[in-house]
Amino acid sequence: GPVEGNVNRIKTLKRQMYGRANFDLLRKRVLSERLSKINHARRDRT
Repeated sequence: GPVEGNVNRIKTLKRQMYGRANFDLLRKRVLSERLSKINHARRDRT
């Protein structure tokens, strides 16, 4: 379902960022990805 998809995306981001940065950057990337998906969904509806 949707929760498993979100967990999978977060795990993928964590793997991509391994050894590069701290939690703050990971948090920003996760939030940025979610916001971009929300904005795309809003644009598609109008």
